[in-house]
Amino acid sequence: MGYYKVNYDERNWAMLVKQLDTDHTAIHPINRAQLIDDALDLARAGYLGYETALSVMGYLEREADFLPWDAAFDNLDFINTQLKRSAGYGAFQAFVLKLIQPVYERVGFEESASDSHLDHLTRVKLLAWACGLGHPDCVSRAKAKFQQWMDQPDNDSVIPANIKARVYCTALAEGGQKEWDFAWGRYRAANVAAEKQRLLRALGCTKQIWLLNRLLGWMMRDDAGIRVQDGARTFIGVAAGGVGRYLAWDFIRDNWDAIVERFSSGIFMLPTIMSTLKEGYNTRLDLEQLKAFYQKNRDNLSDGKRELEQAIEQATANVAWMDNNYDVIVSWLEKRQP
Repeated sequence: MGYYKVNYDERNWAMLVKQLDTDHTAIHPINRAQLIDDALDLARAGYLGYETALSVMGYLEREADFLPWDAAFDNLDFINTQLKRSAGYGAFQAFVLKLIQPVYERVGFEESASDSHLDHLTRVKLLAWACGLGHPDCVSRAKAKFQQWMDQPDNDSVIPANIKARVYCTALAEGGQKEWDFAWGRYRAANVAAEKQRLLRALGCTKQIWLLNRLLGWMMRDDAGIRVQDGARTFIGVAAGGVGRYLAWDFIRDNWDAIVERFSSGIFMLPTIMSTLKEGYNTRLDLEQLKAFYQKNRDNLSDGKRELEQAIEQATANVAWMDNNYDVIVSWLEKRQP
């Protein structure tokens, strides 16, 4: 017994893809998930071409089981992060939205009394992707749910607990200052730790640059309402967004001495802040900037030194991945555009 990744020759992969496309139920759901997971992991490591790995996922439009979707979402996350700021992202977005449309129609946005446990698990991951990729119905319903909550601020049951994080983030990403100020007010008023954390992360989802900068500034102040121990979570919320990623990196470089002074006493605070630099930094300019920051501040990195070294290692790998795979993936995706 052991943990294995299973690779096949090209003919065998082609036969597996054909079987999945013809009748995927002939292969057990666990093995379908295994095929997806293995194919994408092998492709990321350079042992399998992405044309083959992505072809394994082509049948997912007909997939109803949770496990294969779980494997697909987990593995697509890396590609999504790598392509997000590239010219080819639109083709990836269209590909994934096409794959998830049938399961979105089956599971839906709204919870039902007849939902199974797996339906709930599927919906949580599905809505994260659907709303995150701009699925019109998902975005519209999330905004409507948030507006209902704004109309009934003391009714915590308006938004089901399972989808609160996605609804909050989508509503703030698509909204403006009104939605942001409401979420900030609810964060200040919340007395349940999990809810405060959800709202704090969601505040970083806005696309309004000035609001993100205001949030980062408040993170550094004692009188703004964000506890020192919540500073890392605040920073992660900003850095995770497409817009906030650049602001967060600029903020680190412009305020590093102050960040060290404020957060160095907290366990894992600086490493957590620096860990945000590990994902999505995949251009040569990104890599040069990370190295320059390391050289400039190497004697003042405190507990964040190892995380920054790992970020440089990851960025180096990301640049190589883009060099080897970007053109292949985008070409494959564009050929499958409707």
